[in-house]
Amino acid sequence: MHRLRIAVLAVATCLAACGGEELFGQAREPMVQLQPVGPIGTFEAQPTRPGEALRVVLMTDATAHLEALVMCQLGLVCPLKVDDALYTRLEAGSAGHMDFTTQSGQPLSGYSYLYSGTQLGMVRDGDAQLQVLDRAKVAWCSVATQCDNQLLPTPVCPGQWTCVNNGCQFECAAGTFVAPP
Repeated sequence: MHRLRIAVLAVATCLAACGGEELFGQAREPMVQLQPVGPIGTFEAQPTRPGEALRVVLMTDATAHLEALVMCQLGLVCPLKVDDALYTRLEAGSAGHMDFTTQSGQPLSGYSYLYSGTQLGMVRDGDAQLQVLDRAKVAWCSVATQCDNQLLPTPVCPGQWTCVNNGCQFECAAGTFVAPP
């Protein structure tokens, strides 16, 4: 955990220092299209303060589902859910930066991150606090296609992903549920 915190802060410092400008052309479009090799899937945490994520779902089609704690009326902390957000990712190996926007292009937030396969360490832009999210045992979904877009392990049987109570389940053609390995 300590090494992950140091690595994320180092990456955040590097990204802030270089600004990433050389990665963009004149129209601020990425000069290189990145393949979805970084964090894809559902990551969850138990947040301790406003602004921290409850759940981050990253999909191969560059859409995301975000849940976080926010300050609401009368100083109460409330959950906020944003479905169908978009994200862009610049990465170097297992580290990088993600920017989240609404479908209409309104900025939501940006994060420096470090990805280990089972954990996603995130530092929100303008903040120094590291938050570590663990890969969820059950992937989140609102529709079955979101399961396909999370590169989930598929059981060895013909069938399809279904979305049941916001959780991905694979249903074999014979109708027998088989848990992914």
